[in-house]
Amino acid sequence: QMNPQKSPFFLDKRVRQALAYAIDREAMIKAIYFNLGTVAIGTEPVLSWAYAPDQITAKYPYDITKANQLLDQAGWAKGPDGIRAKGGKKLSFTLWTGNASKAFVQDVTAMQQMWKAIGVDATPKTEEWNAFLTRLTDTHDFDIFLVGFSWGTDPDQSTMWTTDAQTGGFNMNKYSNKQVDQLLAQGLTTLDQAKRKQLYIQMQNIIADELPNFILFFTQATAAVDKRVHNLLPNAINIRWNAHTWWVADGK
Repeated sequence: QMNPQKSPFFLDKRVRQALAYAIDREAMIKAIYFNLGTVAIGTEPVLSWAYAPDQITAKYPYDITKANQLLDQAGWAKGPDGIRAKGGKKLSFTLWTGNASKAFVQDVTAMQQMWKAIGVDATPKTEEWNAFLTRLTDTHDFDIFLVGFSWGTDPDQSTMWTTDAQTGGFNMNKYSNKQVDQLLAQGLTTLDQAKRKQLYIQMQNIIADELPNFILFFTQATAAVDKRVHNLLPNAINIRWNAHTWWVADGK
């Protein structure tokens, strides 16, 4: 349950879903990430054995019509200025990110433009990383924020979605769903990988419907290696996994 004082815009999940439908993630990957990325379907990364896009019920393709329909149904009507309002309050909020990433700054600018097309007034704001981190973890002074993260090789995502992760974890918007807690706990105690995968698919489908966070895409990292460096073999998980075998040739 969201706090109506803290988050007056997003109490209705249809608003959250509309914002998701209105983001052209394919266009962002091409324009901002040089096509080095994949649109997220569910929450598990593409490389995970729990990645199951065909079993995720809400995929959120770019669909302006659907986004507008959801906002209409939720009672947010466009005013003379093109901005939606409900009960005399405009659908207008800030969208925070850190200024250390040029891509993130471009992302929030693109999202501002895409949301404006459906009558949503988002104002991007950026700040230095430590100030941004304080905002996310201490003051919680935000409407929406954009941040990057990395998952490990295991599909457990307790640190982002569980109630316990509200303190010391990555659950910065304090999402809490007892069924999600239970599924993630079961996932950590289930040895059969096929059964474990189904638990994570159930978890992803709850998250995809409720959208406490919206995972935009999984980007690909790039690695540049000097010709003098030998046996440096970056993989998709860890660039430095075999550092003990690297060697450098004479530079002459």
